[in-house]
Amino acid sequence: MSNKIKEYYDNLKLTQKEFNNNYIVDGIEYPKNIKTHHQEFELFSDNHINYMTKLFNLFEVLHNWLEDNNIPYTIYCGNLLGYYRQNNQILWDDDFDVLLTTDKGIEFINNIWNNINEKEQQIWDKYWIYKTIKINDQKMFLIKHINKSKLYKLLYFEDDLNNLKKYKDLGGIDITYIVNGKDGWEQNVSYIEAHMSKSNMNNSSIVQYGPVIARVLDKEPSIKYLLDTYGTQYINRNHPYLNKKTV
Repeated sequence: MSNKIKEYYDNLKLTQKEFNNNYIVDGIEYPKNIKTHHQEFELFSDNHINYMTKLFNLFEVLHNWLEDNNIPYTIYCGNLLGYYRQNNQILWDDDFDVLLTTDKGIEFINNIWNNINEKEQQIWDKYWIYKTIKINDQKMFLIKHINKSKLYKLLYFEDDLNNLKKYKDLGGIDITYIVNGKDGWEQNVSYIEAHMSKSNMNNSSIVQYGPVIARVLDKEPSIKYLLDTYGTQYINRNHPYLNKKTV
């Protein structure tokens, strides 16, 4: 899988051209000096590609785990934006967000946390506690926000959790769910909740998302969410810095 992801980014880089004193890749224009949103990597640098390779691999593990357990989900936030805007990962987005879309998903993640025979420990960030889990014999960190009970993170296990301090942001995959019309960030997404099925995955589809496959919520509630979260500018494929100069 890692080779497939690296090849994906290498092929994208081959399309990079100068345009209006900026760069353009796959029809998307962005400033030459722009860095990734969270970790502040230079685009297409070794650090960027290595980090995203690890992140996409982690997402593939999560996707397979949820599918094997029949847990409905959708990619979310910037990932959902990228899919419905350009059918792809946004190049400067170095984050992954997943929304569990039924009560079964809520119970699944909470039961895993509560049934781990291990006392939670705090990382250097005072807002997060963690436990270790195994997914298909791979050791992972499951991290929970202490103030936002509907917000978890999944991270690869490293010999020393402090190794993650080298990054600008904790990273990993954010996992959240909806209760009473609000998600883990306290965003009002009641229209998504109203659209979701409580018993099956008929309201989402398996799609190609960059170098991986992913599950994506149907277009109608997704577009409502994107408009509410990002405004009408969500349809503009170029980098937001350029959008601001042209609005």
